[in-house]
Amino acid sequence: MHSRGREKTIGLRCVTTMTIQLSIPFLPDPAYTDFLAARRAHLHSLYFSLFTTPGADARYRLGPWRGEQLLDYLPRLGNIPKYALINSRFYHPGHYFDTAFQDRLLERLEGLTAAGLLTGVVFADFYLLRALGRRRPSTARALEAVPSVNAQIDNPRKLRICLEMIAASGFRRPQKILLDRALNRQPKALTQMVKTIQEHYAPMAIGLLANEGCLPDCPFKPAHDAHLALGNMDLTRENTYDLNVELGCLEAFRSRPERIFQSPFIRPEDVDRLDPAISFVKLGGRTLGTAFLQRAIDAYIQRRYHGNLLDLMDTLEALAPVIHVDADALPDDFMACMIACPDNCRECGYCRQLARKAVRNLPMQLPDWRQKNDFRRRCGGSREPSLGM
Repeated sequence: MHSRGREKTIGLRCVTTMTIQLSIPFLPDPAYTDFLAARRAHLHSLYFSLFTTPGADARYRLGPWRGEQLLDYLPRLGNIPKYALINSRFYHPGHYFDTAFQDRLLERLEGLTAAGLLTGVVFADFYLLRALGRRRPSTARALEAVPSVNAQIDNPRKLRICLEMIAASGFRRPQKILLDRALNRQPKALTQMVKTIQEHYAPMAIGLLANEGCLPDCPFKPAHDAHLALGNMDLTRENTYDLNVELGCLEAFRSRPERIFQSPFIRPEDVDRLDPAISFVKLGGRTLGTAFLQRAIDAYIQRRYHGNLLDLMDTLEALAPVIHVDADALPDDFMACMIACPDNCRECGYCRQLARKAVRNLPMQLPDWRQKNDFRRRCGGSREPSLGM
């Protein structure tokens, strides 16, 4: 792995730990690839769509990119670990026994593996993982299987069971693990997970999802993931962005902006305050285009962002045109205050007070349809904020 040391002073003793790196989305775009190549030292790993039809990952299909372009651009990023996404929450029931569907996925995985451009897969559906492993055991043995963040691994037993099922599928044990987003604000539970991994599963890099911006323990998420999976199966044409704006998480944030602070995101300024055993933070936002990704990546590399915090947040970025959260107005101890949350909003009032200081509503603006049309041309349809991968 590419890494650099950072020093922490504990009492009179100086301890050197590893710099926390970034796991980031890859899009086969020439300018974006050059941008990433210039920042290789900060990158822990890459993850990307296979651009298959029907879609195999947890987002509506992106365009105009093609799977073949991965072979053109991934080599420019050297030996950074690379993971393909087969992380839809579920698939059409027929696909688990449809060898033609499985072969299309496997052939794309095998082509990347043969070119030395694939470390493993990120998955969410154990049925599909077992079907693929049974169909091509030799391919499975060559690839790690990394559970999606939506596996919600938040305790040692859940991790153990996941790893046992991965072994039974024939895929390799993952060399990295992304823990549940809830642990971002639960240091005791995070410490227990770190201890378990270090004692029983080392070496395994430990990561946290940094910039999702979803509701804590989001009650909409199971249904949202299901709607995305149905969309990839062409069983619905509905756009979950509109659903979230009217009835879901975005409406909840818009009506009470103080909820934004309760979302378990990690600010760029707080990355180096994480447990020293954390190897990487994952950044989401691959459906939001390369400009968004470049802005977020540089903010997390620099550990500082001046401007609207929502401009860095996958999901919450959709509210940036109407709500401004002044990143500089958040206190240095913001993360500590959120961790100490008594979970009693009626009596506490901290988030409401912080919102009065840091949040302002923006004046209504006419949309720039030129930009919207350009986004639709690049991404093949309506704008779709993501809620984890």
